[in-house]
Amino acid sequence: MCGMFRMCRMFGMSGSVAAKRGSALLLLAAWLLPLLLFPPAARADILAEPNNDFYAWHSDECVPLSRSFCANGASGSVSVKNAPGSRAETALVANGEIINIMFLYNRNGEIWGVTQIYTEGAPYRDWPNGWIPLDQLLLVYDYISFAEEHQDDFYAYAGNYETLKGMKKIVLWPWPGSGGAQRNLEAITDENYHVFSISHAYRDEEGREWGFIGYWMGHKNAWICLSAPENRGIPAFNPPPPPAPWQPDEGSVPKSALPLPFPAIVLTVAAVALTAALIRAFWKPGKGKA
Repeated sequence: MCGMFRMCRMFGMSGSVAAKRGSALLLLAAWLLPLLLFPPAARADILAEPNNDFYAWHSDECVPLSRSFCANGASGSVSVKNAPGSRAETALVANGEIINIMFLYNRNGEIWGVTQIYTEGAPYRDWPNGWIPLDQLLLVYDYISFAEEHQDDFYAYAGNYETLKGMKKIVLWPWPGSGGAQRNLEAITDENYHVFSISHAYRDEEGREWGFIGYWMGHKNAWICLSAPENRGIPAFNPPPPPAPWQPDEGSVPKSALPLPFPAIVLTVAAVALTAALIRAFWKPGKGKA
C-alpha cells in the first residue's frame, strides 16, 4: 500500500475515501500548477481601461496609447468590432469623428486599437467599445506630436514659480503656439505650491518661455506660457496640421500574439506529465481497499 494511503489510515480514513480525496488533491494540483508556472502579469501603472471582454483576456498583450484619432474608413465610416478580426460590430463611427484609442493589439502583424466611445448620459460601463484597425484611422496632432518634432529644443526648467502664485487665470495650452487654449489652471497658493512642478521648458521664436506640466491637480500633459501665463491671445504660430496616418516608433507597437515560446511549451508538457505520473502513482482504486 502506498505512502498516501498509509497516512490516511493513520487518520482513520478508508482506502476508498483516501483514493477520492487523493484524486481530488491531484486534480487541484493539476489546475494550480500551470498558474504557478505562468502567473498572470499585473499592471504596475493605473490606466483607464475599456470595458471589453477581449481586452480583459488579452490585456497583457496590449500596449497603452491613449491618443486621439480621426475615423477615415474607405466606405465613409469605420466599423468597431468586439474583438480584433471579428465580424461582430459594436458601433459605427462616421469619417471625421474623433475617438480615443486606449490600447493597441497586434493581430498577426495588423495593429488594432481599442476604444470606449463617449455616450452622453450613459455610465462609462455602457459606452460602446471595441476594436478598429489603425490603418482606418488618422492621428490627431497632440502634445506628443509636438514633442517628437521639438525634442531637441527642450531644456530643464531652472526658474521658480513665485511669479505664478496668486494668478487665477493661468492658461493651459495643448502645446506652444497651438492657438487653442484648453482651460484655466487653479490658483497656485502657498498650500499647493510645493507639489507644482514643470518637467521641461521650451522657448519659441519670439522669445516666449513655455513650461510643460505632466500632472497637477487633475490637469495633465499641458503647457503654460511662463512669459505670459494669463494671456489667452497668443497667436497660433504652430497650428495643428490635418490628421495624418500614424507612424509608430518601435516601442509603441505590441508584439504579435504568437504561440507559446519553446521553454514555455517544455514547462507545460512537463507539468502535464508530472500530473499524470502523480495520478498513476497515487490513484489505484484496486489497492485502496482494506
